[in-house]
Amino acid sequence: MDNITFKLKKLSNNKYKVIVKVPFSIGWIDKMNIILNNNSYQLNHTGNDNNYAYFEKDMDFGIVNHFYFNYTVNGKSYDYKNENNTTFKFSTYKNPDWAKGKVMYQIFIDSFYRDESVPVSKMKRREIVEDFYKDRVLGPNPRADNLWNVDYHCGNIKGIIDKLDYIASLGVSILYLSSIFYAQSTHGYDSTDYLKGDPYHGSYEDLKELCREAHKRGIKVIVDVAFNHTGSDSVYFDYYNEYGNGAFNNPDSPYNAYYNIWNRDSNGRGTFDSEGKPNYETWWGFYNLPKAFGLEWEEFITGEGGVIDKLFECGIDGLRIDVTDELEERFLRKIINAVHRNKEDGFFVHEIWDPYVDKKPFYIDIIDSQMNYFLHEGLIKYNKYGDVGDLQYKLHKILHDYPDEVIQCLMNPTSTHDISRLIDIYGYDGFVPIDWIWDLDNNNYEFLRNFKLSDEQRKKGIDLEMVHLFELCFLPGILSILYGDEVGLEGLGNLLTRNPFPWNNMNYDLLKYYQYIGSIRKNERFLEKASIRIRDINPTYFQFERYDELNKMLITVNRTNVGTRFLVPPEYNDPEKVYTLKKSKPGYLDAYGGVAIKKSMI
Repeated sequence: MDNITFKLKKLSNNKYKVIVKVPFSIGWIDKMNIILNNNSYQLNHTGNDNNYAYFEKDMDFGIVNHFYFNYTVNGKSYDYKNENNTTFKFSTYKNPDWAKGKVMYQIFIDSFYRDESVPVSKMKRREIVEDFYKDRVLGPNPRADNLWNVDYHCGNIKGIIDKLDYIASLGVSILYLSSIFYAQSTHGYDSTDYLKGDPYHGSYEDLKELCREAHKRGIKVIVDVAFNHTGSDSVYFDYYNEYGNGAFNNPDSPYNAYYNIWNRDSNGRGTFDSEGKPNYETWWGFYNLPKAFGLEWEEFITGEGGVIDKLFECGIDGLRIDVTDELEERFLRKIINAVHRNKEDGFFVHEIWDPYVDKKPFYIDIIDSQMNYFLHEGLIKYNKYGDVGDLQYKLHKILHDYPDEVIQCLMNPTSTHDISRLIDIYGYDGFVPIDWIWDLDNNNYEFLRNFKLSDEQRKKGIDLEMVHLFELCFLPGILSILYGDEVGLEGLGNLLTRNPFPWNNMNYDLLKYYQYIGSIRKNERFLEKASIRIRDINPTYFQFERYDELNKMLITVNRTNVGTRFLVPPEYNDPEKVYTLKKSKPGYLDAYGGVAIKKSMI
């Protein structure tokens, strides 16, 4: 049975010829079937040579397929599966090679670095924070009409350009920026004008310069976009009646088709009900985020000369799409098409927290990558709490259900702007898994504002963060670093995660480790597309293998604070390279240590 082989020969689109080669040594083959996605299809016997019989069938494959072969020899049935006795997997989905297995750096523009040459002037409903290193305002800001997220540290695109060499030192090949649109809040999701950059963060011309300079360093640029709502303080909705033609104040506004406003006063202005709730459709009940939708809105975003075209004119390489699972299929496909119209190998990262394969069937042929909170949680549960079963389940689901091309591009984060920092998740014990492992048991603003890790908590947080990063270095997918994680920036709760980068107080030992990890990803190019085999997940260590036709690597990581020994398979004797965390070495894992052993297959 070991000598049975098969190949898939592409005919057109998703059509392939299945060719199976069977040695006569196993006996006379009565019947050969392919079991594809639980359906059985008989292959045709097409001939013999001196030692083999051949069977073929033309098949119409979908995007992701799981299959094996069943055959009978002298009336007895056998299954032919892969080396782990599971089904073979084949995917016809393709995404850009330039994104596979790279290192990404996520930047919240307002918090990263302020180029002082860019002038800023006072604007309504904003606070300019003169001390760049001051923590963010958590909750309503009394200095800016009690609005949220309007304390501007004035980090800008020019500042990112200033720091591109620093970013490149981390091995970064993809730069992921928060929204660059003119908006009413620092995060940019409540856009004021989609055709302009934010006055404090930078213009479209600044974005063009950033793309040019990043590309010189081999760094691609993707930007965050939110297309299912606008800001209330926008030229389109114009809640404050400052632009003169917005939908809220004008029943004849050209933007009325973007919104659902169901009650107006005698002057034609939108209203609120007796309980203060807006009489217009909002995103999740936030009155400052009126929901935008409809054919005219979709045309504005995706049509010729629309918002997506304007972004790609600046030289960007892809989009991170906010709350993808709330966009209709029609609109989402228009977005995809508009990107590919501008850039054939344009790339998408989708914000879908749960596995997208469980969400909507049509996702299977349009998802390049998603923010991989699913695996992120599995690693945290294992590293911090020793939950072996959860990590086993999540890795199996990802490796079984996802196309290999998507697995190679999944965005595997250290942290993101929407959850607590990794150092806090590992160092602080006050999390309760309501929905996710990083949910807090204390959302008291005063507590969060004043919280700092103790020395002991910070040490544990850094130890486990380094374990987490070592795992991400060798797991398939994009290793995504949230700005500041590499220098020990803290942030408990999603809003304080967005605190300014501590250029004046950097942990250089941690930074050196991140640079070491980045250099591994940069140099070990085979990891970008290598297959993965999980060898062991036990209460002490996590061991897996990456391999292709030319190389293989054994990775073992200790989640505990006690050193331990492990067995190195004989085939990894006399390794070509060894990468380590702490004082680990082949056969021995230091406390919170790890080792990766590489051998050539030649």
